Amino acid sequence: MNNKSPAGQDDAVIPALTAADFYSTVKDRQGQLLVLVKAGWCHHCDTQLGILRGLLKEKQNDLSLYTLSADNERELLKALKIFGIPTLLYYRHGVLVRKKVGVHSAGKVTAILNEILSWSPVETEAHRHRGLLEKLLGKRTSAKPSGS
Repeated sequence: MNNKSPAGQDDAVIPALTAADFYSTVKDRQGQLLVLVKAGWCHHCDTQLGILRGLLKEKQNDLSLYTLSADNERELLKALKIFGIPTLLYYRHGVLVRKKVGVHSAGKVTAILNEILSWSPVETEAHRHRGLLEKLLGKRTSAKPSGS
C-alpha cells in the first residue's frame, strides 16, 4: 500500500529543504507546514523524525512536512535564529508562528497544529505582529494589583 500525502510525500521520504528553496516553499503556503531542523548525527532528531512520520500518516490532508539540514544550511539557521536541534518550525499561511526546540511528543505537536489550523491569514498575521511587539516591549504578565 502506498500512503502519500497531497504534496506527494510518502512514509519513507520526507523532502529536504535547502537555503535556495526554503523561502519559496514556505512563502505562499496556505496550509500548515512543519519543518524539522535536524542533523544526521543527532539521535534526538531521529526520534523526533519518527514521531513526525507517525503524525504525517494521521494528518496527511492538513500538513506538509519537510526537513532542513543543520549541517548543510548553517547560514540559513543563523538567519532563522536556530541555535539548537532538533527544532520544529511551525508555519501557517507562510508565516512562522511557533519555534520549538527539543523532542516533542506526538500529543504536543498535534496540540500546536490543532491550535493554528483554524487561523485565517489575518489571524496568522496578527499573531506574527503580536510576537514582534512582545520582543520589542517584553512579554506582559497579568499580575494581581498590590494592596487590598
